[in-house]
Amino acid sequence: MIAKLSSAQQATEEIQRLLKGLQRNSIIAKEGGFEKFSMKTADGKDFRLSDVKNKKLILIDFWASDCGPCRITHPRLIELYKKYADRGLEIVSVSLDNDREKWLEAIKEDKISHWINVSDLKNWESPLAKKYAVSFIPFRFLLDGNYNVLSHDDDGQIWVTAGTIEQEIKKQGW
Repeated sequence: MIAKLSSAQQATEEIQRLLKGLQRNSIIAKEGGFEKFSMKTADGKDFRLSDVKNKKLILIDFWASDCGPCRITHPRLIELYKKYADRGLEIVSVSLDNDREKWLEAIKEDKISHWINVSDLKNWESPLAKKYAVSFIPFRFLLDGNYNVLSHDDDGQIWVTAGTIEQEIKKQGW
């Protein structure tokens, strides 16, 4: 159907977002779960998503130190983490920074060192961000304890919020 559109129509932002969303959904369906990726933590250690065990929900939060909308949501995520971390919630913040010092300073300023912070310092060229067609930040994926994607942001819309995470927690009866 998209092939029937003119090249100008295919190049529009709306069609490109649609195509990225289709790519993301296809990868999620094909792989049956989120990639068990590896990156370096803020303290330089190796991290693998598969290291996150015995959790009921895992939030993958793509962000960057220069993203105001990302950073303004951190206080609510801190509140959520403090409330539910000991009951099965884990947050993995994936920074799309390319400057290590700015990334580390933002973690310190925002007081988000309670949870896992990782980055490959490749900015928007991060293979993980490219694979899942992360086209804006903050961009979030909510996973179950088996790394299956329960929900994710899409098409320029933020669907995974502190409120929707709390709804999922209540749905699961925590």
